[in-house]
Amino acid sequence: MTASIPSETPAGDEGSAEAPLSQLIGAFAGKAGALAQAELVTLRVEMRGKMRSAARSLLGLLAAAAFFLGAAAMALACAFFLLVDLGLRKWLAAAALALLAAFVGALLLRAGVGGLRRLRWAPERTLAGLRRDACILRTGGKSE
Repeated sequence: MTASIPSETPAGDEGSAEAPLSQLIGAFAGKAGALAQAELVTLRVEMRGKMRSAARSLLGLLAAAAFFLGAAAMALACAFFLLVDLGLRKWLAAAALALLAAFVGALLLRAGVGGLRRLRWAPERTLAGLRRDACILRTGGKSE
């Protein structure tokens, strides 16, 4: 008759006591590496989508800016001729319109810079995935 030695394995963990520690560490390293690679793929896909969206938006903004620049130049020319016809000296009409154009440009610049500051370039889905993965690693795959 052979005597059996009771296992100190917690309930539900049968079989893990037989695996050598080096094997467990190797398996963990392999899974952690695969997890990191999957997160990098997610990051790459998410950032590529953000960059494409930004490029399309910038292209539209540049086209709009070209048309508005032409329209603004024509409007300033019309305003200049109107001011001269109303009796203002040419240099004074040009200076007044230059100040007006600088003021409008400063307002537009301020709005554009404010919009860029509000952009969120952080890869939110990737960060959420990394937080979830860290939680899984901390708890050993068990739900909290």
